[in-house]
Amino acid sequence: MGKKKKGLENSRVHIISIERAGFIALLFIVPIALIYALPFYLLWGKNVFASLRFQSLLFLLLFIVLGIVIHELLHGIVWAVFSKKGFRSIHFGVKWEFFTPYCHCTESLKVWQYILGGVAPLIIMGLLPGIYAIITGNALVMFIGIFFSWAAGGDIQAVWMLRRFKINQLIHDHPEELGFIVENEKTEQK
Repeated sequence: MGKKKKGLENSRVHIISIERAGFIALLFIVPIALIYALPFYLLWGKNVFASLRFQSLLFLLLFIVLGIVIHELLHGIVWAVFSKKGFRSIHFGVKWEFFTPYCHCTESLKVWQYILGGVAPLIIMGLLPGIYAIITGNALVMFIGIFFSWAAGGDIQAVWMLRRFKINQLIHDHPEELGFIVENEKTEQK
């Protein structure tokens, strides 16, 4: 990892490789689809995937690319709110070898702040559209909820890794991997 930041001498790194996170996220596809699509089917009698009609492949591609940008921006907005330097502490990019976009915060955050930024895309782009679609019977919005809940698979894994830390424990977003660095690690339950 190279030189440690000042104040991180007594820290511990918690990461999951991008390859492993991608594999685990693939396993999320079926449970996530069932959690959303089953109630949708039971209420509306429609198969979400059979009901979809995209204007074109280009529309679908633009939808995915724009959604990914918004997903990463949501991480950045929430983390910037809790950062002393705001958006100056937020960096966006793409790990081209894995074709994985990322958002990185350079400042320390409390566990609860990191979690809030980590789940913001899941809630805003996954859960809320899914709930709306179940209420209205809109198959396209349901697809959005399913797709972006699945796209939050890495975020779900990072948040899961934080479950054993105190909510006010300071952590640092790992600059290169999926995970974080814990300052003076204490793992007592919240």
